Amino acid sequence: PTVLLPRINNGTPRAVLCQGLTVDANFTTLWPQKGNALPPLAMIAIMHSPWATAWMETCCTVMGAGALKVEAAHIRHLPLPQEAVRNAQALAAVGEAICNLGEGHKEHQQAAMRLLGMANAWGPLTALARSHMQQRGKTQ
Repeated sequence: PTVLLPRINNGTPRAVLCQGLTVDANFTTLWPQKGNALPPLAMIAIMHSPWATAWMETCCTVMGAGALKVEAAHIRHLPLPQEAVRNAQALAAVGEAICNLGEGHKEHQQAAMRLLGMANAWGPLTALARSHMQQRGKTQ
């Protein structure tokens, strides 16, 4: 795998670059299948964006104690805008910055949203994700 994220999440699901790690069934993994697949670092940027966070909060399974279960089947259905393909290299640069800092910061999330063609949706998507996290008892 090139990107992984925990299957069971207490807070916001966060993807990490998989470099020399042994991965077990407690993680959902992303594997590039074709030569035209997005670079792993671009996927990191996308997965840290409010777009992906809001999507996971609304589409993934809430478990006991408010944990969010993110399955591979959920991630396979994450819709990607065409801008993700057109801006793959720029998204990869944002993903690299996220990896170097260890966590997505607001400016990186905003940059990812601009590159995904969703600059105006940053606020509403962040609010939607926050609302769903509050409903499952997890605030951020």
